[in-house]
Amino acid sequence: MILFAYTLNSPKHKPKKTWASPSEQVLADLIDGRWNKALKVFKASPQNVQEISILLKGEKGKLWNRVASALEVNPQQPDVLAWGALILAVQQGDASAIAWLEKQPKISKDTIAEIQGLLKRLNHESEQ
Repeated sequence: MILFAYTLNSPKHKPKKTWASPSEQVLADLIDGRWNKALKVFKASPQNVQEISILLKGEKGKLWNRVASALEVNPQQPDVLAWGALILAVQQGDASAIAWLEKQPKISKDTIAEIQGLLKRLNHESEQ
């Protein structure tokens, strides 16, 4: 019986958390460094984009610090670069986000184009 209870409570068998909101899920994913998973939530629906935009507007530096730290370790992480650009776009505008992106070392034109697509989506969905 004890072995059975231990097996059910092991991390491998933990139930997946049901999130109250997409922004809560994204915040948890970003804090845990699950950059790609957070982007999938962002891309999932227009409502997610709007809600996440509000989260990023209210961001007071903790997420930005996570982005900066991750890029110090590996400056060529497209998902991290995307979140950096999204944070800058909602707080300072697209021009600042794109200028920051273009200053990143060894960033490919494809990565910039992909992130610009995310910025367009952010602007389009936020305006509705």
